[in-house]
Amino acid sequence: MLMRADERAADKLMEVSYQGRADLADALSAIRVPTLLIHGELDFAVSLDEMRYASSLIPNSKLVVLPETGHLPAMIQPEKVAELINEHFAG
Repeated sequence: MLMRADERAADKLMEVSYQGRADLADALSAIRVPTLLIHGELDFAVSLDEMRYASSLIPNSKLVVLPETGHLPAMIQPEKVAELINEHFAG
């Protein structure tokens, strides 16, 4: 299914259906494993400031911002996302 999906259409679908935010500060602060956050520079649903805030709440987290990428980095730049994940788990 992902191979047939148009990443721009999927991004638009998320934009249309996005209806608000939950306060996740307590949950994010409770994460105790090294965490990789991958964010698209052009994400309409979650701002870079929100991602920076989330990253600041998670101990031992790393935020990577992918240029020219929207809300679905794994669909738009799958090779780069895979590379980042592999590097994260390699240590």
